[in-house]
Amino acid sequence: MTMTLKVKTLSSGQNTESTVGGPLIATREQRDAFEIVSDIGTTAIISDVFWFEQLPDETLPAIEEKHILIDVNSIRYEVLNVANQGGEGNRLRVMTRRIRY
Repeated sequence: MTMTLKVKTLSSGQNTESTVGGPLIATREQRDAFEIVSDIGTTAIISDVFWFEQLPDETLPAIEEKHILIDVNSIRYEVLNVANQGGEGNRLRVMTRRIRY
């Protein structure tokens, strides 16, 4: 899938987003869904893992926990964890939480 990378910043009490990368090509692996029960109801959390290959310049995408990934269908994913996989810098594992509105 094709993804756009955005960074979210808080300025004057408002969240703003700006595009910092893309298009990035990723492979998606849907891991699991779980629920959190609170006083106001049940919230379903769906986590997805994305795998990113090296860029043409043989580096990995600079994705961090402060970023948001957006796919071509405008589904938004909050980055929760990033890990270099494979030990040789050839794959990036990005765990996300799908943002629901």
